[in-house]
Amino acid sequence: MRQIRVIFLSLLLASGLVLAVSYFEETTTELPGAILAKERKNESQNTEVIQGFPEAIEGVWQYTNIDGSVQTLTLFGNQLTVHTEETGRVYYDNIVTHIQKDSTLLASPSKEQTYSFSWDINEFIRRYGEGNLSANPQAFVLSYNQDSDQLSASSTIQYQRNKGAEKTWRIMQKLKETLPMNDLQLAKIDQDVLLDLWDASQQKNLDGVELTNYLYKGIQAQYPELDLISLNDLEAYQLLVSDLMKASDLSFVEINEAGAKEIFTRYQALSDEANNHPELNVIETLLAEIKEWRETYQRVKFNQENEEVVITE
Repeated sequence: MRQIRVIFLSLLLASGLVLAVSYFEETTTELPGAILAKERKNESQNTEVIQGFPEAIEGVWQYTNIDGSVQTLTLFGNQLTVHTEETGRVYYDNIVTHIQKDSTLLASPSKEQTYSFSWDINEFIRRYGEGNLSANPQAFVLSYNQDSDQLSASSTIQYQRNKGAEKTWRIMQKLKETLPMNDLQLAKIDQDVLLDLWDASQQKNLDGVELTNYLYKGIQAQYPELDLISLNDLEAYQLLVSDLMKASDLSFVEINEAGAKEIFTRYQALSDEANNHPELNVIETLLAEIKEWRETYQRVKFNQENEEVVITE
């Protein structure tokens, strides 16, 4: 059977990562209902539950095995990715964090906090297929030491922040949240180019709009193939996005998934059409098309992410 060589027992247990067996004592192959449902039933008074990750541990973390191989964890929003050169990158979605308030397992409770991260089985199956799910899937368990800023799976398995990768990652998040760019566009930008632009902006002491415009202009100059919306149209586009957000439940980031250039070009065409057909609701029509474009974007992104996994017979 074709299998992904990155399921918990083959990837993380082999590295010494502790599993949260207390949440999943059943040995059944039951799949629907997922981990997200089971966790509620097993919640204790000493555990706090939040969606996604605590801010303190968001970021890019690495552990180097004794054979020199590197395992990277990226924790952001409600998604965990696990990456090794051997297996590629695997995505675990809809993360729910269980924060253990009082733990006798901690050597120094005042400095450390234990977290258990459950994930969505159904989304995993959608990505990789039911055959690649272990019979008894379990949650990730890590302890975080605030003083040393270190994640630990055990006394010997300790993840350090990759400050260079995390810096790039945070810059990309800032760009995505403030400028009309999406993940697929950002993925095409060389990290060294992005870091050079950022460092140059800091030397100029830029911040706010000046900072984001400087970065955007630099990216446009070096990546014309991204076909980004022009700086001259940027203010008008941002006003349009504001109207779209007011008329829907979409966020700035979600709207840009449809492609800023496509949205603005279509808006201009609809506005011209409305001059001859005043009954045309430009924003409503545009939102319907954005929905379709976002669905296409999400399919492409989903497929690209799943291609990052190494499949073996």
